Amino acid sequence: MKIMNLPLPFKAMPEFVKDFFTDKLGPIKWDLSELKLELYQSEIDLKAEDYAKLCIGSSIYTALITILGVSIISLILGDISFLVIGFISSLIVGAYSLTYCLKYPIFITKKRIKKLEFYLMPALRHIMIKIRSGVSLFRAIVGLCEDYGELSKEMKIVVDKTNAGVPLAEALDESATKNPSDHFRRAIWQISSTLKAGADINKTLSSIVESFSDDQLLVAKKYGRELNFWSVIYLVFSIVFPTLVLSFLVVLSTFLGFIITFSTLILFLILVLISQFLFFSLLKSRKPLLVG
Repeated sequence: MKIMNLPLPFKAMPEFVKDFFTDKLGPIKWDLSELKLELYQSEIDLKAEDYAKLCIGSSIYTALITILGVSIISLILGDISFLVIGFISSLIVGAYSLTYCLKYPIFITKKRIKKLEFYLMPALRHIMIKIRSGVSLFRAIVGLCEDYGELSKEMKIVVDKTNAGVPLAEALDESATKNPSDHFRRAIWQISSTLKAGADINKTLSSIVESFSDDQLLVAKKYGRELNFWSVIYLVFSIVFPTLVLSFLVVLSTFLGFIITFSTLILFLILVLISQFLFFSLLKSRKPLLVG
């Protein structure tokens, strides 16, 4: 079973392992309605139940691989304490894999939204210029089918439906209904409503562009305020806290007489690096894509 556009834990699993979990696991009792919508919006062509089974399978698979890898390291180094570390690590990695895979469609959808909204402002201005020069709305939309990234994909679908005989307003409504971007839906619905009412498209587009510009300004200001907060969090948990913990362990080992082993320091370093990676990943995911 060849499945594309899936998270890394799925891609790491051999095909026979994927087939085993999708075929052998019993029916999933969860409410999968939200997951079904998320898969649809993220364009992952897979049934919600099969996806949920693969999430469970990837969690078990990554946990087993983790404990196996750490056990091999333990045998090579001759340090039995690594087995305890391996067991704890496998539980953490398995839980993370399950959570990551279940949330992956949301991550992909948010990435799609950012890519689409990055081109939304230039696309609206393109339509305004074309209409002012006497070009019809449909021909202006045809001009968006290239060079506008994710938005071009949506416009190609609209153009194809219109060429197949679907009214332009109806094709726009269908595109807006299934799209996860609030800004895109709002813009397309306003254009569609204006088209149905026979009103001035240019006035509507000017209003949409002005509103979208104001929204982007608010998003930029909000992100700037968030950076101040996250810089303090980074200072405390990525610099101050690890330093205090390590100093505390050194002092404690002096009074209690236990030895801080090399494996303990390596584990501590790995945890610090993981926390750094997660922090910067979170910060990057929250960065807005702005177009003036």
